[in-house]
Amino acid sequence: MEAKFRAQTGDNQLTLEQIFANEKRLHKKIEAHEILQCVGLLLARMLCPHTRRLSDHWATSSVGAIPVGSFGRFLKRDRFDRIMRYLHFSNNAAPEAATDKAWKIR
Repeated sequence: MEAKFRAQTGDNQLTLEQIFANEKRLHKKIEAHEILQCVGLLLARMLCPHTRRLSDHWATSSVGAIPVGSFGRFLKRDRFDRIMRYLHFSNNAAPEAATDKAWKIR
């Protein structure tokens, strides 16, 4: 946060409290139905992989066979990206984490 505060230039500089408030607003608690929606969107992507990038499914104009806004009706792209960034299925506190660097993928 402090790096964002120091990196500001120009007349519209935010206070540190405003930067913290913006970050807190972006980091809402992830609900169970949002995880299910992410999994459903990934399954839909596997069934219909007509685009080069996953973000094309949120395009505002038709891209190939994908209709406009097909994924956006369920979850915003930024919210999907944030959930996928933090979603993992391994316990970081497991005893194997200290000794085996590849234990998460075995």
